[in-house]
Amino acid sequence: MTTSADVELMRRARPEWAADAERYLRRNYLLMTADMASFSFAVTLLSETTILPAFVKTLTAAPIALGLLAATYALGHFLPSLAGSYLAMISHRRKPLLAAICVAERVGILLIALAA
Repeated sequence: MTTSADVELMRRARPEWAADAERYLRRNYLLMTADMASFSFAVTLLSETTILPAFVKTLTAAPIALGLLAATYALGHFLPSLAGSYLAMISHRRKPLLAAICVAERVGILLIALAA
């Protein structure tokens, strides 16, 4: 199997770190695949055209709430990306920031699922 130049550079610069990364490669691959599959499934359950309007309609009969749903969904989808990318650019330690953002996404989806 061929490896990228970045991996080869890491192996030369920090062999102990590369050994740890290779030791946990299978576990990390399985966890990331499970996370990606479950997150993709959860996002499909939050469709802004079918599921969320039905959910909002059970909460309130106000037509303005249904009308604001598309705008709110777009803001909730795109605005955090702008803020998160800015924070990642100015941050010296990006991994903890990205991990916190990922946890916040999952907690938000879990709260919506529990509310339903």
